[in-house]
Amino acid sequence: MFKKINAISNNKLFSYMGSKDRYKKLYQEFILKSNKTIYVEPFLGSGIIFLNLPKTFEKYYLAEKDPCLFNLFSHLINKTFNYNNFVKYYSDIDTKYILSSYDGYYLYREEFNKTLWKTNLVEEAYGIIFLTTNCINSMYRFGNNGFTASFGSGFFNSFKLSRVKNVINYLNNLSNIFLFKDYSEVICIKNSIQIIDPPYYLSNLANNYWNETNTKTLVENLNSDNDIIYSDIKNAYGDIKFKNYIESDILKNIAPSRKKETLHKEVFYYNF
Repeated sequence: MFKKINAISNNKLFSYMGSKDRYKKLYQEFILKSNKTIYVEPFLGSGIIFLNLPKTFEKYYLAEKDPCLFNLFSHLINKTFNYNNFVKYYSDIDTKYILSSYDGYYLYREEFNKTLWKTNLVEEAYGIIFLTTNCINSMYRFGNNGFTASFGSGFFNSFKLSRVKNVINYLNNLSNIFLFKDYSEVICIKNSIQIIDPPYYLSNLANNYWNETNTKTLVENLNSDNDIIYSDIKNAYGDIKFKNYIESDILKNIAPSRKKETLHKEVFYYNF
């Protein structure tokens, strides 16, 4: 039924605010303990946990609200993100703009926002890899008018090319992957292990579409018959729903006014 992956992968496409990259080992330990046959991740983000699973599952149900991320993973999962085409497209764009240069980066970012963003084209998926590679801290960041991260003196080398190829190869070895746009479409899946990592409503960095009511509704609708790992800032809804949790690092968030700081304890609630 399950196939354990002997060599734990280190697949990563880009950095992402709220990413659980540094907690991969913790998640992998949890996942290995579960006997559920279906994997569910309703807030996919950068996909750092999904792309580094320690074993295979019969089916995978994923959801991601962000349209650019949805497009990227849709092309990767449906195998329309072709590695050779990706390399050629990068070569053409880099020849035209020199993405590793200050001016070239901003010229391409402008073109991406005007002609590719929200088009659902595979070139949009290619482009987000280029932008996150060359922006400051390789950080995925969007605003109302498109990609907003500043130039960061990055460059696309053979190592970063190999990361993309490794992700493609990893996904080629999986089957029965289903991608949706809203978390509510997947949390009802039975016999599943669920990795729940929503925006944190108590954090100043939370997405403005997510609030306390969203958190309350999400937690109340989780099926306790599934194996669940729910990460958040420690809150009353998680405390009521789950008896067990592991405390993690202190999150240090600076308010937009920069006049005060708020400290929150990040936790991983679990029920198995």
